Amino acid sequence: MMKKTTWLLSSNPYEGSTESAAQGEAIYAARCASCHGATGFGDGAAGKAFETPPRDLRAYIADHTTAHFAAHVAYGKTGNPTMPGFLGVLTEDQVWHVTNYVYSLGAVVRQPAGEANATAGSKPGG
Repeated sequence: MMKKTTWLLSSNPYEGSTESAAQGEAIYAARCASCHGATGFGDGAAGKAFETPPRDLRAYIADHTTAHFAAHVAYGKTGNPTMPGFLGVLTEDQVWHVTNYVYSLGAVVRQPAGEANATAGSKPGG
């Protein structure tokens, strides 16, 4: 089993795999969507009960590598007891599949109220 620091430095063995993302979709629906929402915006019904709300994954992935994301899936989020680690519940391969699914949704950077959301990497005006 990989240590957290090993995850942070690792390469995604399924980078760009649509098959991996498809496998991750089912895992995400079963293990993540209740808190993070069906599309990853942190708006799941179960998450509304938490003192620390679930992270908006679509914004998070705009600034983090797949390895960083996978480490949080595997080991949980330090400082947030409501985000458990899933390594042991999920295999290492399944952690990567969930990671690839979330990244396949695309990063969305939330703007202050009154401004439109922007897809990460898009240029103003187009």
